[in-house]
Amino acid sequence: SIGAENSQNTTFIDSKLNMLSSTNNTVIIAGGASPMNIHFVNSTSTFKPANLSLPSSGAGGRAYAYHYMTFNVTDAGLTAANNANVTSYNVSGNLEFSQLTNSSGNIPRQLVAEYIVFRNVTNQFNVYANNHTFNVSATGYTTNSTSFNVTTSVSNYNVSLSATSKPGFLSLSPANGTNFLVGN
Repeated sequence: SIGAENSQNTTFIDSKLNMLSSTNNTVIIAGGASPMNIHFVNSTSTFKPANLSLPSSGAGGRAYAYHYMTFNVTDAGLTAANNANVTSYNVSGNLEFSQLTNSSGNIPRQLVAEYIVFRNVTNQFNVYANNHTFNVSATGYTTNSTSFNVTTSVSNYNVSLSATSKPGFLSLSPANGTNFLVGN
């Protein structure tokens, strides 16, 4: 077991939390007068929300699990897409982040929620944020939209954008024989 007692905020970052016993693989958070929060950031573990025991007395608490995500965006020719917008929504449709790519096609590393566990005096609620929808868009390109389950740490995603089709050029020949083009 892992325990946190009378701590308003406890955070595990980049940790590997292995429970050695299959019968005692619980995270216990003992409460006090203030709500307790525990954060698992980019941490792997053998337990999931069902193994979290939040305080049933006092002010309750919350447990959060987040994973790092990075994106690299290119066009079909593998050229970095500068100023492409990468947006993430959780399963409830709530915006998690929206970032523009830099000149290398990258966005800063983001934290994306896997789950949140809430506990009040009488009930515990497990809220999963998966599946996430990721939209990648840029001017002149078709939006790339995909949904997937975020359950691993440091997920690196390479996204390729396809150019939107542009109207073709039309060659017109006026009476005087001079050619000109109409279109984009």
